[in-house]
Amino acid sequence: MNRHDRRRDDAQRRKLKVGSVIHTATIAAVLSDGTSALEGTTALFWIEVPEGMTNEQAAETQEWHGLFKTDAELKEHQRVTLLGPQCEVTEGGMWDPAWDMAQ
Repeated sequence: MNRHDRRRDDAQRRKLKVGSVIHTATIAAVLSDGTSALEGTTALFWIEVPEGMTNEQAAETQEWHGLFKTDAELKEHQRVTLLGPQCEVTEGGMWDPAWDMAQ
């Protein structure tokens, strides 16, 4: 099973509902192998952080997705990988604590 099949299977297996929370972390790495034309370039990766794990624990155990040059590329890849290409994401806005108070 190749990487694309594995991701498709993961997306089908994962059943999310509206309002589900998914934790991810972004990792920035400066490339330096001494010979590459990319020497000193910052590369971005992302990982999914399972509930109950710290970012450091997840970085050691979870699959790293990347190499991305921009944050926009990274965010789009996260959306497609985690939610599927057909999913539309809308920002919920800021929560106002006054909404819980009696009027």
